[in-house]
Amino acid sequence: MTRQLLPALRSRLAALPIAAVRYYQVLQAEAVLVGTDAPARYVVAAAGPGRVRVQVWALRPAWPDSLLGQQLYDVRRTVRLRIYGLGGNDQFELRGRLAPGFAVHLYGGAGHNQFWQEELRQANGAGLTIYANSTDLVRVLASVRVRPAPPALGTAAEWISSFYRLRLGQRRGPPQ
Repeated sequence: MTRQLLPALRSRLAALPIAAVRYYQVLQAEAVLVGTDAPARYVVAAAGPGRVRVQVWALRPAWPDSLLGQQLYDVRRTVRLRIYGLGGNDQFELRGRLAPGFAVHLYGGAGHNQFWQEELRQANGAGLTIYANSTDLVRVLASVRVRPAPPALGTAAEWISSFYRLRLGQRRGPPQ
């Protein structure tokens, strides 16, 4: 039996790198960055022609900000980027002129969030949208669209369960 299965298993194993690359491409086309229930700072910065760098920093009282992660997005691979701050008092910083072609959507979520943009001579393209609550502080150029935030996104677990259509707190048994 092993001799019969071995060629099929080797073939599937050889196909994994190609499948992983394709999966990464699908995730990058409409990228979603999801925060946590803790306060964080999201820095969205122009990073050269057609590129945007996103950094996520942890904000902790009495501690220096610490970089949790960063990702470089390229307009040739990413058409939409959605960043969800979720819980906590999050900060969103916009730096530099974002390249045309990106649709960047920033969602503050619960808490008292801040959205600010460093001064620019030229306005950003029409692809930047902020979804803010009435208690959020928003200081951006007039070219940035500011829309009312959608209904409360809840905790990080609630957001993930809603986004991926999962049920929280219920275990399913084996199929009958």
